[in-house]
Amino acid sequence: MSNITYVTKETLDQMILELNQLKSVGRSEIAKAIAEAREKGFKRKC
Repeated sequence: MSNITYVTKETLDQMILELNQLKSVGRSEIAKAIAEAREKGFKRKC
């Protein structure tokens, strides 16, 4: 079952910019935060 969502060109451009930002800068920031949490002894619960 797929839901189709229509967006304007401006919204699509904004979403693409956000995705690219998350793929580059955001990913490295998250990796740093995870590394810091591990250093402080954070344990992941499964």
